[in-house]
Amino acid sequence: MDRRQFLSFSAASIFLTACGGGESSAPEVTPPLIDNRPDTGVVSKLTNEQWQTLKDNVLGRVILPTDEQPYSLARLSFSTRFDHIYPQAVVKCANAQDVQTAIRFAKEHELHIAPRSGSHSYGGYSTTEGMIIDVADLNDISLQGDIATIGSGARLTDVYDQLTQQGVSIPAGSCLSVGIAGLTMGGGFGVVDRAHGLTCDTLQAVEIVTADAEIISCDANNHSELFWALRGGGGGNFGIVTQFKFKAHEANGITVFEANFSFDDFEDVFAVWQTLAEQWPNEMWAQCLPTWVFGGPRVNVRAFCLNPAAEAETLWQNFIAQTGATPSSNTQSTSSYRSVMLGTCESNVASCHLSTQFEGGTMQRSAFGASSDFF
Repeated sequence: MDRRQFLSFSAASIFLTACGGGESSAPEVTPPLIDNRPDTGVVSKLTNEQWQTLKDNVLGRVILPTDEQPYSLARLSFSTRFDHIYPQAVVKCANAQDVQTAIRFAKEHELHIAPRSGSHSYGGYSTTEGMIIDVADLNDISLQGDIATIGSGARLTDVYDQLTQQGVSIPAGSCLSVGIAGLTMGGGFGVVDRAHGLTCDTLQAVEIVTADAEIISCDANNHSELFWALRGGGGGNFGIVTQFKFKAHEANGITVFEANFSFDDFEDVFAVWQTLAEQWPNEMWAQCLPTWVFGGPRVNVRAFCLNPAAEAETLWQNFIAQTGATPSSNTQSTSSYRSVMLGTCESNVASCHLSTQFEGGTMQRSAFGASSDFF
């Protein structure tokens, strides 16, 4: 079994530019939250002295239910579906040594661990009634040559923002508040994958804290089997990564085509769309979305093209003709890589973070479920 086959068991589909299947990277509207007042009824499994020992041995913060307002925010994941879960503690790690200390402490006191980066897990795996080990503050991003070093707590908003300012990027997802760790260790699907591979395909090395609380570096030559498993297999269950190294690619302009069809044309449009992967060069990628919002049922097809606009336009128009359907709209635009990936967030990157996790962030949490198959 090769790594691509292994990924097929847990691959996640991508609905471009939003976390829950929407069509814009603008901040989403959130449904009403459940009551999030601090729950003073959370019974600690440990004494105050034991928790103080952990606090004394980490550089970051240990947030307990008794911390009221900080705890009421720190415990929340992206999905409001898991608001009923109250952890014993949230450890906001400042470095890899804090992760190491937290793991040792949790093992000593038999606390269940949930690693957390962006907290977007569909299944709620970034929260627990035990201890959350939060790496959000490990978010440094740097570039040396074509190697991007990214802390495991970095959000895609900041990855795209900081790398594209230097003329490069990595293939990544389109929900901008997602953390780089879960994306990479889950494979990492996005709109430039056909040209540049999955996020995990560009991974060169990682720094990881193992279940034995060892800090190790692994790559193709060191701990190679672990490195293989971290690139999309197992959902991040082999340890807590604190730093990634990726090979970056040039961030050139992207031409975007978009057409809307009547839902009556769904079968014809979908049948042709399924052949595009074989017809089109790897520089072109398209999604086909049946949707029931914004004016009734319709079919939306959107293509992202890294090849010359003239070549892409010819192939796009051939696709339209092959469907035999007349789109209600058919648009084309060429923008910078940065503009396409950041969307409406380009003009105000700071605001495009979750409001519960970042000062100045305006993106709201959401409640949704999703599943997918990989063919």
